[in-house]
Amino acid sequence: MSIKELISIVDKSEAPSKNDGMNKVYHDLFEELKSNLDRIITTYRHRPSQKITIEIYPDLPTFHQAINEPLAPKWLTHGLGGHEAKQMSQEYIQYSTSEAIQNNAVPSF
Repeated sequence: MSIKELISIVDKSEAPSKNDGMNKVYHDLFEELKSNLDRIITTYRHRPSQKITIEIYPDLPTFHQAINEPLAPKWLTHGLGGHEAKQMSQEYIQYSTSEAIQNNAVPSF
């Protein structure tokens, strides 16, 4: 399957538009995913069985509100993308996941 057959993108802004800027975002996102797809599938040993939807929010507060966590989403339940983007330090990951790991409450894909 091609990357475009595996993934759809949904623009979650108030006034969705198909301007050149958003078209570039879509293109860049698909190119990045295409260049990393094999590595991601190998790293996480997961091949999607159905189409994945990627939601694009206009800003971080809007995203946090949409997932009902306006103050700070937890790495373990919302952070695979953040982890892949290297947005969190190893110390933060260990701090924010240690309790769930000790309680054997690690979510699956």
